[in-house]
Amino acid sequence: MASISDNTFGARLRRAQDIVSFFPGFPNYSPPRPEENIENFTALVTSISQANFNVSNLKETYRVMVEKRRVAYRKNPDSLEKILVPVRAAVESRFGRRSAEARSVGSFITKMRSVTLSKDPVDPTNPDADKAHSTVQLSYGSMTQIFNDVIAALVSFNGYDPSNEKIKIAALKERSAQMNAMNNDLAVLVQQVREKANARFLLFEDLRDRVQRIKSYVKSEYGINSDQYKLIKGLKFKDDRKLI
Repeated sequence: MASISDNTFGARLRRAQDIVSFFPGFPNYSPPRPEENIENFTALVTSISQANFNVSNLKETYRVMVEKRRVAYRKNPDSLEKILVPVRAAVESRFGRRSAEARSVGSFITKMRSVTLSKDPVDPTNPDADKAHSTVQLSYGSMTQIFNDVIAALVSFNGYDPSNEKIKIAALKERSAQMNAMNNDLAVLVQQVREKANARFLLFEDLRDRVQRIKSYVKSEYGINSDQYKLIKGLKFKDDRKLI
């Protein structure tokens, strides 16, 4: 679902596209700056449309990756947390239920289950999302480290060699590497979303300035009571600070 911010950007883009559609009804339209002429203004609107798509597309990718990670760590029957249950059973089978090895693995499971996985920010471009994202990364990082501690313990156990391929040490190491890659990929994606969102914001700032100049030119050229001015005077292009 699009955020309020995305909906606002989309509405502003729609109004900019309306202005482009009005240009054929502006006879002898020739603003003093080239930035506001039909060709250049249309090019800006096209760039904004692409920028808006880029941000929306990356946010959807982010949403999918967030859910994929949540499933991989805790929700899935074969998740990082749940895979430790057959690991403990294999240890108990080999070394005994009351063995030091079984108690060690059991303590790691308890520790992992106690980790609170904070929710990822719905919108990573929100100014308040930085702290939340850092907290989330730390919680998933904690689970990964505990999992690595389990692997290190299993390596130290003389004789841990289960028949279940999924819980062999090599498979567990591969799982750990996958989790690290997932966390890294998500961190990179968040940065990409923010960079694209910042680029989009700058384009909309440019749009806001150009529309103000177009309004002034149309009012001057065709008159305050002209049909041309009436078409555009009520179109609002705002950010958090301004309305024009």
